[in-house]
Amino acid sequence: MEATRTINEQIASARNLEKNGQLSGAAVIYQRIFDKDPNNQQVMSRLLVIYRKLKGYPKELAVLNKAIEHYQQTRKTAQDKWIQSNPAAARAGRSILKQLEKSGDTAMVPGATPTVERWVKRKEFVTARITGKKRKKRPKPEKSKTTASVHITKPGKQPKKKEVDKRQQARESAAMARKTAAQERRELAARSALHPSLFVIILRYLVALEKIDAVMKQHMAFLDKHYANKDFLVSGRQVPRTGGIIIARAKDRNTVEKIVQQDPFVKRRLASADIIEFTASQHGKDLQAWIK
Repeated sequence: MEATRTINEQIASARNLEKNGQLSGAAVIYQRIFDKDPNNQQVMSRLLVIYRKLKGYPKELAVLNKAIEHYQQTRKTAQDKWIQSNPAAARAGRSILKQLEKSGDTAMVPGATPTVERWVKRKEFVTARITGKKRKKRPKPEKSKTTASVHITKPGKQPKKKEVDKRQQARESAAMARKTAAQERRELAARSALHPSLFVIILRYLVALEKIDAVMKQHMAFLDKHYANKDFLVSGRQVPRTGGIIIARAKDRNTVEKIVQQDPFVKRRLASADIIEFTASQHGKDLQAWIK
């Protein structure tokens, strides 16, 4: 608890330096925290913003590389460890998913992590700025068959057979590429429907319970709102009461992160929040009886 308070104090100090325009000093504090805890996305976000303002591209690249590597190494390990340590909660999440499928509720559509995708795109940009090499431009979409088939020639001059064959081959290749991409999207959607993702939100109190109880009414209103929106499936206090657990669903992790930031406990820095995503591949049969 004391270590957490110390980190919070350091973050508050860095934010004050930012407000006063002392970006380099703030970066030193953020970098020290990030080096010890690459999973602290709040600190990482502020650090990237500062390095971007200062045009410190090598330092920004180092942060991005470390964040991406940390994400890749810890994501699956954390998911497996949590499922092994919390088999009942994992079964409950999978059972909830099955009940939703039976009722025809298909609102949950998992996808790639937008946050990590933004890191990768920014890494490409920063690398290009450092090396001086231009980023490879993405290929432009192929023209439609109607447009591609129109060929203006000079009066009395017809295109050669080889040119016609090349254009025809190009059109056929483009059509095949579109067909293959569409098939891959359908297969991905089918796999996602079979094994969607759920999210476990772990709240850890950072202050005394008296301060938590003072904001409990606002927190309950937050929960009610997202139960009504079908974002949350199950929630409750930890035993002993050191925090809370929420099982949520959303189209991607970024959506869950935005929701969690609106929790009055998190918003007022009364609690920290960890988000664990897992794939619901199995489920129990007696979900409703288990909940009752």
